[in-house]
Amino acid sequence: MINKKYNLSVIISLVLAFITLVFLVVLTFSIPSLVDSYIEITKKTEFSSLDATWIKIILYVILIPAFAADISLLALLNLVASEKVFTSLAVYLLRLISLCCFAEVILFGALSIFFLLSLVVSFAALFLGIVLRVVKNVIEEATLIKNENDFTV
Repeated sequence: MINKKYNLSVIISLVLAFITLVFLVVLTFSIPSLVDSYIEITKKTEFSSLDATWIKIILYVILIPAFAADISLLALLNLVASEKVFTSLAVYLLRLISLCCFAEVILFGALSIFFLLSLVVSFAALFLGIVLRVVKNVIEEATLIKNENDFTV
């Protein structure tokens, strides 16, 4: 019974990560129209066309670590599904995801020049990056212990 719940949890996580990947792809193609629509709807007269261009550039650069993190998450979930969590690859993927979070901190911080609310996203990414670093350290230590136990048996 526990295994079924565990497998269901992994499947749900995989589906959500895949939906996120699809959303990122859609977002990639819709950033220009979204930014232009936002400026038009909110009547932000302080945004020049140069500002709109910079906002679009920052948003496109933000997508790079988002894609990397989501693809790494899918790979990590595949490791979990195949019961290979305590491996150096899992540690590497967690490290990569946390670094992507820290990259998002910087990028959303840059976006805060135009949108102050992006500081909230930046702080959330910082917190998530720190949590992921702690989890990475725990998995890394557990992997070392597992490897030592494998050698002693």
